[in-house]
Amino acid sequence: MDAPLNDSVSGDGTREYAFTPISGGDHLLTVTGVVSDVEWEVFNDPGLGDLIRDCDVEYLPVDEGCYIAGLIAGQTYYLQIIDWGGGGTSYNVQVFAASPPSDGFQPNDSHPAREIFLNGGTYDLALDITSDKDWFEGCLGPAMSIIQVTTMSRGSGFGNIDTVVEIWDLVGVVMHKSNDDQPNSLWSQTSFTGGPGGWYSVRVRSFGAADYGDYRLVIAES
Repeated sequence: MDAPLNDSVSGDGTREYAFTPISGGDHLLTVTGVVSDVEWEVFNDPGLGDLIRDCDVEYLPVDEGCYIAGLIAGQTYYLQIIDWGGGGTSYNVQVFAASPPSDGFQPNDSHPAREIFLNGGTYDLALDITSDKDWFEGCLGPAMSIIQVTTMSRGSGFGNIDTVVEIWDLVGVVMHKSNDDQPNSLWSQTSFTGGPGGWYSVRVRSFGAADYGDYRLVIAES
């Protein structure tokens, strides 16, 4: 599939393909020329198990392109294209070795550039490259509070990434850390009790700096 593949999918249908990259590392997979809303998914298993990446950037009839981290040269992967628009579409598929863009447009990559939030909330975010780290800072309420910090999928059409969540104090000490503590998943969840009016920092990164993609950060105070 280093050269474009031209094909089509029926309304609400699926099509499956296999591809074997000739080089290892990051790759870009694009589905272009569509006239219906499509999503693509890549699996390790020919039975479409062990999802490693999916891509549904827009819930509109637009081209879909996403990066896949760390493919292995000579290993076969399995691609499924899904039509969500109901009308069916022709398309061009291409997968080729390509590195993700630099992360310079992300303003919150370091503690000094952390993003401020107040009293929790829900945030739809992304780790844009494997080494990306997202920093946030929160203010506790007027009484002793329990803060729960959770990462999860952004919902239908979004994949899973292996996150690590860390809670830092403002002098740079990690107070709490969560890896795969969201029940039965790669996602993270931790909680802590904080004093009234205090500030704390949250850092989200991928496990082993080996993954990137979309995620939802939920910060709940009780």
